[in-house]
Amino acid sequence: MPPDATGLPLGFLAKSVRKTLVSVASDASSYSYQAGCLLVLNADSATMVSTDTQRLSLYTERASLEGVAEESRCLIPRKPLVNLGKVLGASGLAEGEEGVVDFAQDENHLFFRAGHRLLACQKMTATFPDYGPVLPDAAEIAISLDVATEELAGKLRLVDQFSPQENHAVRFTLDDGELQLAAKTALSGESQASLPVEYSGERFDCDFNARSILDFLGVCDSESVSFSIKDARSAAELSVPGLAAGQQHRYVIMPVRV
Repeated sequence: MPPDATGLPLGFLAKSVRKTLVSVASDASSYSYQAGCLLVLNADSATMVSTDTQRLSLYTERASLEGVAEESRCLIPRKPLVNLGKVLGASGLAEGEEGVVDFAQDENHLFFRAGHRLLACQKMTATFPDYGPVLPDAAEIAISLDVATEELAGKLRLVDQFSPQENHAVRFTLDDGELQLAAKTALSGESQASLPVEYSGERFDCDFNARSILDFLGVCDSESVSFSIKDARSAAELSVPGLAAGQQHRYVIMPVRV
């Protein structure tokens, strides 16, 4: 392992891998940025982000990283990410105990060392796109509401059983204090469900991939999530409210065209 290693918080790595792996494309080639997660290190923060072009996951934490004088970026392939998650999960730390993962890189490889375990992988040569413009601008958000995570997940799983297999499109309708979910196919029929929300604006309709939203709900680790959107043609953002200062978990998803 190269001598100029940087100590990364084990908790950050474990959480970021779990929260961003959901939007790494499983069938993209190793030469595509869609096949990995981007790790961005600054002197005072660490971020991991991934996208399969239909959705984007971002998790960031404030952290003091010694040895990081300027921004450093690297793209970690999907398979090593899965293995890294296993290594971090087997760290053996007691609950509440903080750990550090030594991270280093050379011209062609990345290295992660957690305790006595060392994971090395080849660097990806793809260039990750500028993800900043993809994140919705808070000033343009027209609708923003909080939804109970488990309730939304349960209703969405029920309705998704009747959604088209090719895109799992479920219609989201906001109308006078209620979020309605609906899906139908010619062969399976249709299903509807609803849950109460604090909304009193004009009726709003948009279709989203149910499986993509369920992926986020499964890793958000929160009793509620925030749903924000500009209009029915724009990407929606799911995020976790009430995180500690310096933490962000954001998930941007494109609407389904039906």
